[in-house]
Amino acid sequence: MLERITTTIGRLIPDDLTPGSNEYTRGVIFLTVMLINLLFCLFAYSWIIFATDLDPHARSVAFRVITVILVVYCVALLVLKKRQSIPLAVNIMMAAILGSVLYSVWVSGGINGSPISALVLISSLLAFVLGGMKTGLAWTALAMAGYWLQFFLEHTLLPPPPSLLDGQSLRQFQDAIPLAATLMSVAAIMVYEHLNKRLRTALFDERHLYAFQAAHDTLTGLPNRESFHQSVQLNIEAADISNKKLALVYMDLDGFKPVNDVHGHHAGDVVLQAVSRRLQSVLRGADTVARLGGDEFAFLFCGYESREHLERSLRKIIESVEEDITVGGKTVVNVSASLGVAIYPDDAMTFDKLCRHADMAMYSAKKIHKSGQQAPAWQFFHEQAQG
Repeated sequence: MLERITTTIGRLIPDDLTPGSNEYTRGVIFLTVMLINLLFCLFAYSWIIFATDLDPHARSVAFRVITVILVVYCVALLVLKKRQSIPLAVNIMMAAILGSVLYSVWVSGGINGSPISALVLISSLLAFVLGGMKTGLAWTALAMAGYWLQFFLEHTLLPPPPSLLDGQSLRQFQDAIPLAATLMSVAAIMVYEHLNKRLRTALFDERHLYAFQAAHDTLTGLPNRESFHQSVQLNIEAADISNKKLALVYMDLDGFKPVNDVHGHHAGDVVLQAVSRRLQSVLRGADTVARLGGDEFAFLFCGYESREHLERSLRKIIESVEEDITVGGKTVVNVSASLGVAIYPDDAMTFDKLCRHADMAMYSAKKIHKSGQQAPAWQFFHEQAQG
């Protein structure tokens, strides 16, 4: 129910306010609380008509007070929409609430005799919900000043007029006001907690998104160089503990530059995205693929078992890369790849050397590929080192 209310009210927020921002959240809280107060005013109209024994004059005064509040609420809404100022709208609303409460106390017996005296201070709680700490403290100070000023005037210069409430009406108000004040406070706190929870969830999602973007390539969604290198280092430490081997593979696309030159950079982006999706589909869940930059990719095969097992995976990678790629719905382009393999700890005992040796093996495979020799598209470091 609260979700529906806040979603509907969100449509009334000025378009310039960004969803999830502090001002946007304040606007939603403001409009929700205003809706609650409007419903309370309508309830008060009905209650005065059907459930009280007020004389015509007292009923007329009560109606005028409620009507003034409704008019000021409309002014606050107009200010919010036209001026796009949440603080100004909140202050207008609070002025209506505090002013109407102080006047109602005055005509219903004064500070000592009115059944609604407690609302003077309770109403300032809304300021904390609507405007935050500073606004809440300011309106609490104003409420206390108004309370004690009225108390001082009543006992010195300006005694209150006779109460508009007779004995029966006074008892009815004494029974109803605590309940109404409690309901208003609980409703405001519920709205605040609900929206605060939504804000915390939005902040968590935003932080999660930033963390993902910081660790992944924006074009392909693959882990980026920094994230991949961290993963390699962590897996090296784990391999030392478990006494297992790792295979680090660097891959460079062959024929990618002509795609950019002939068909444009958009086509190049399409090729990189297509290759990335294919690479993810051929790997096991325990293995990792990353884009290091440009047309260079890297793989980490955990739990390296044998050369034959690894070469089956490398063959799948090559086959997936060499499949036709359609760009723009009709243009078909083809690329191939050269791969360099370094095994930990056989080819290197440190992270830096392992990366360097995989890179050296890749360029060796690229050189063989360009020379036209009949050889696999991959090269193991220890073989190129011997060569």
